[in-house]
Amino acid sequence: MHSQPEPAPKRRASSRHVLEGSYPAVVAAAAAPEKPAYVPADPLLTVREGAAETGQSISTFWRNVRAGRLPQPIYVSPKGPRWRLSEIRAALDALRGAR
Repeated sequence: MHSQPEPAPKRRASSRHVLEGSYPAVVAAAAAPEKPAYVPADPLLTVREGAAETGQSISTFWRNVRAGRLPQPIYVSPKGPRWRLSEIRAALDALRGAR
């Protein structure tokens, strides 16, 4: 009986191909985003950025906003709270001075 030859196993793309640029979409997606040319003097921070500025988790940050220890947000959209960096820093200074 004649048997048919086995097909060659399919090869997967190796990391070498990605590093050499054989897959330009992957390489382009991995490029770092550009820094903005203009940074305002008193930027509006997201909840994640505000929590990072205070060194707290997001839930603790919101708890401190509700308790009045941090300023109330400015809503730039219905679900887009923002805080002024200067207001957060002033609230932190006030909290540190109250100790």
